[in-house]
Amino acid sequence: MVVIAVDNIPLKMNLKEMVRSLASTVKCHFDALNFTQGKNFKTAFLRLPEKQNPNEVIKRLNNKILKKIQLRAYIPSIIPNLPLSHKTRTIPTKMRRKLKIAANLSDDQLVRVSMENIVREMQTKFTGLYDLSLTTGHTLLDNIGKIVHDRLTNIVLANKLEDNCFKVTSAYRKRHPHFGDFQFIMATLHAIQDKEGKPRAMIQEKDLTTVALKELSDVPFELLKSVCNNHINRISQKLLVHVNNLEMNDETESPEVAAQMKVRSHLKRMAPYLQSFVRQVITNHFMPAQERFYIVKVYGVPYLPNKETMMPFSKKYRAVSTIRSENMYNLISLKVPAETHVQLLNADGTCISGATLVIRPSHLPIYKITRVLRSGVAIEDPQSKPGQSLKSTGNQDLAEMQWSESW
Repeated sequence: MVVIAVDNIPLKMNLKEMVRSLASTVKCHFDALNFTQGKNFKTAFLRLPEKQNPNEVIKRLNNKILKKIQLRAYIPSIIPNLPLSHKTRTIPTKMRRKLKIAANLSDDQLVRVSMENIVREMQTKFTGLYDLSLTTGHTLLDNIGKIVHDRLTNIVLANKLEDNCFKVTSAYRKRHPHFGDFQFIMATLHAIQDKEGKPRAMIQEKDLTTVALKELSDVPFELLKSVCNNHINRISQKLLVHVNNLEMNDETESPEVAAQMKVRSHLKRMAPYLQSFVRQVITNHFMPAQERFYIVKVYGVPYLPNKETMMPFSKKYRAVSTIRSENMYNLISLKVPAETHVQLLNADGTCISGATLVIRPSHLPIYKITRVLRSGVAIEDPQSKPGQSLKSTGNQDLAEMQWSESW
């Protein structure tokens, strides 16, 4: 980590305001540590990541005019023993993404986050993968995650991809295309079954990619509401008849019976309000809420077309927001109204500019890989080829891995 000093910060400016003012100039992740007070200005101390060249940041800051004052940045010879601010300020996430600044991740974090996104993409496309893995106690997905993790580690080391997960996931798919995912899943499953002495499962790819859309569209909300109202009336009538038929006996010496009679008297006094009680319970706990909007995940295979190309598609389904993933190079999330939700899901497999869209609901069960990162056990990659060069992607491919400016 390198600490730089920035002079001529206005006295009235706090850390939060300064970070927002300097973010577009620094153009990388940084931590605002604290100020030293001067007579007419303050000096801020910023901590830069190890991978960042401090001289480039200093050059940009020295050309920055803040509140009509020229800033002066430099590497201090002595860093004062300042108390850290109560809350160290960094660039807010929304601003960082808008400025196209990568998250500050270590190499291990870069590989781990990329692995999680690749495995999540596989589970989203192959909707039956979660249940298939469940039959193995999730050993299948753990092994897949370990292999993907090792592949990504080799790719990062070979190509020196240190910037962001967007580049890493793109490089992974150039080396391991989508069309090999099903064979990868089956080879890993068969390796587990062979080790356990079980017969190999014969599964077709279509068995793992089926999405049950009928569950989403068969019962309209108005019909559900009507059915719930009918049950509310029937349950209320049954309860009312039961309460009204309860026998009362005031002449008793048994304390247990006396307590029972007291409860019955309270129930009889509550009888006029039973229907409202039943309605409240059923409405709050059994009647599904009517969603106005749904989030839908859209993956592009082998790539995601640019914003201009995708715009007619998103407009067709009246998407109110479109968010491109910061970490997964081929993923966008569309927020669509309930009226077009099922129509959009039915558009799965649409081809746009040579890319096939994989469209899935956002509520699919996803297994998060955790155990694989704690284990040092090596797992053989069923698709590895002896002698294959890890540098086959080359620098020519890296130029195509940048964030799309049109997004």
